[in-house]
Amino acid sequence: MSPTPAPSGGEEFTEVVVVRHGETSWNASHIVQQMDPELNEIGRQQAVVVARRLSKEAKPAAIYSSDLKRAAETAEIIAKVCDVPNLVLNEALRERHMGYLQGLKWDDAVNKNPDVFRGFDIFKITEGSDPDSRNQEIPGGGESLNQLTERCVSYLNKIAQEHIGERVVVVSHGAAILEMSWHTDPPNSPIRRNIPNTSLNVFRVSSVTGHWILERCGDVSHLNGNGFLENSFGGNGASASMSPASPHGEHFTEVVVVRHGETSWNASRIIQGQMDPELNETGKQQAIMLARRLSKEAKPAAVYSSDLKRAAETAQTIATACHVSNLVFDQSLRERHMGDLHGLKFDDAVSTKPEAYKAFSSDDRNQEIPGGGESLDQLSERCVSYLNTIADKHKGERVVVVSHGAAIEEICRHADPTMTLVRRRIPNTSISVIHISGENRHWILEKLGDVGHLDEDGFLQSAFGGDGASV
Repeated sequence: MSPTPAPSGGEEFTEVVVVRHGETSWNASHIVQQMDPELNEIGRQQAVVVARRLSKEAKPAAIYSSDLKRAAETAEIIAKVCDVPNLVLNEALRERHMGYLQGLKWDDAVNKNPDVFRGFDIFKITEGSDPDSRNQEIPGGGESLNQLTERCVSYLNKIAQEHIGERVVVVSHGAAILEMSWHTDPPNSPIRRNIPNTSLNVFRVSSVTGHWILERCGDVSHLNGNGFLENSFGGNGASASMSPASPHGEHFTEVVVVRHGETSWNASRIIQGQMDPELNETGKQQAIMLARRLSKEAKPAAVYSSDLKRAAETAQTIATACHVSNLVFDQSLRERHMGDLHGLKFDDAVSTKPEAYKAFSSDDRNQEIPGGGESLDQLSERCVSYLNTIADKHKGERVVVVSHGAAIEEICRHADPTMTLVRRRIPNTSISVIHISGENRHWILEKLGDVGHLDEDGFLQSAFGGDGASV
């Protein structure tokens, strides 16, 4: 079950679950839409699958949708399965108006309109990679990216005002959702946005300040077990099929970073660090569900893991389910050494070891924890160096890495140090996906803290964040 929106700094937030519509025949043929095709049969099945997933989470107070057929039908299926009578269709959630591009195949768009598109790069205009292009309207009555953003963001802010402290579902379109995601993060964020059909994108929107927080982006875990992922297309019309090679090129490695399953120490809020408790029964079940999910995706070339028991057992479960024989254990993937804090409950650490806790809480990244504990920079260097070594060995391949909460936080921070607005949560058995270049050490964070496989099985409430706090 999804957690209810929580206040942050006195603000009241609305949880907005934004869903892209199911597939259409135009998606499958790479035709520029904004026009009004209906869902195809695969799209209807995708909509049913996402609706079933949402029905197992917290019930939304309302469902809002674009009035275009492909979105409206997706929304109607969700509303029916989730038993939500409050369904609102609105033009403000429509796809970007694509002007003369509408109805053309992407590959033909420039060639069919040489006079219109001569002198500028079509993909700079559609993707906004050039900052100056955000005000560029597409010839033929098309919108600029800034116009699209203003339309969508303004409407979602109104929704937030009407549903303070509640959860709502919004059904929209690829480019529109990309702009919602862009609105939440600083410009030039290195996260590659991929919005497949029926993907879930979770935002928290403040009704007081209009502040947005992106919590999940492009989650299609509900499709992995149903054979439809290969038919889900990204917001730019490109296929979102899962493959072992990174979409960024053959010199990149796709690294699927997984946190271990729950231990009794997690459940009791005891600081583990490099101490070695085993998985508890909940943790073993979490590992099995995670392994099932990964077994339905592209097969990894190898599984790497911390040698601590809780990570090693999680990794062994994954390797068995995915039929991967190359399983490597290494101390470089261990949790942060917590020094004198090892074995203490978080609630007791302040009074029992005040100096150690002060060092742990310090903003100084070079501050070591008394008792042999690591600084954050030492932890980061250890983990990042090892993942770079893995990337060198597996160019163009996919690997799974099993590690620990604080270690994964540092890995994600290295991949995207500018991602200040995203609340970093690394629950037990969560998936975070990073693409690493074996040539220039460039890291791209694509997914963070995804526990979709737990949502459907009732274990999300047992998954703890890297800081030991309950999700």
